[in-house]
Amino acid sequence: MERTLTLTRILDAPRELVFEAWTDPTQLDWFYSGNGEVTQPIQLDLHVGGEWRQQMIIDEDTEYITGGVYLEIVPPERIVYRFGAVGGWPDLAVESDGPIITVQLNELVGSTEMLVTVSFPDGVSDARVQQWFDTGIRDGLGQTIDRLVEKFRG
Repeated sequence: MERTLTLTRILDAPRELVFEAWTDPTQLDWFYSGNGEVTQPIQLDLHVGGEWRQQMIIDEDTEYITGGVYLEIVPPERIVYRFGAVGGWPDLAVESDGPIITVQLNELVGSTEMLVTVSFPDGVSDARVQQWFDTGIRDGLGQTIDRLVEKFRG
């Protein structure tokens, strides 16, 4: 069974700027869906064990808190976090088996190769992994990442 997925994109920016787009709360508006309007401050505590929390607004009827807990930070090369937020979606208080997201930034000449990998710890059952894929995590993450690519497009 597939337990990981990786999305690769080339961004028209140096990797230091791409890293900042992932780690500076004043730049994380691209992570929103819906109309992209930031209605609540984005909370971000950039250290291992720190949290990032953000209000997601899908439409006028659907909004929720999401984010992650940082597991590894290597500026400007890599960020690893457990996806979710306590009291949000996915709820880390319940979803301790939630996906691990790895953002790898590789420097190219005048641009950055970004690999975003979603993986599930060995202790997560195949049925639970399948539920994650059934929620549309591949398409949703792809749309989110595409907004970041667009942010850097000239």
